[in-house]
Amino acid sequence: MDEQVGGGMREEREALRAALGRVGVWSFALETQTAAEEREAVRRIEELGYPAVWVPEAVTSREIFSHASWLLASTERIVVASGIANIWARDAVAMANGWRMLTDAYPDRFVLGLGVSHEGSVGRRGGRY
Repeated sequence: MDEQVGGGMREEREALRAALGRVGVWSFALETQTAAEEREAVRRIEELGYPAVWVPEAVTSREIFSHASWLLASTERIVVASGIANIWARDAVAMANGWRMLTDAYPDRFVLGLGVSHEGSVGRRGGRY
């Protein structure tokens, strides 16, 4: 695969891999807290040296772009990654625009992970899986 990837893309991929680190934090627990509690929790995660925090998006969870924005604004270095942003929750243009805004505001600190979700969640949104 490396032969097919241009030098710039390879460098970008390696920089992202380094920024994410080998171990990060993924949890639905952050969103069970108030915004103020979550700010303190993610700051503590950053103080402990974790390079990344991954947050999910589900039917009953916080909207991924506003949630990521809050986490990014609450920290200085940590990478925030969606694990995952549901492709059924918004159209492709809205998804790209959300990504564009966060990567502009927080360069090298936001990773947009996309996913198809689960049949039950898609159905609750009125979609067909």
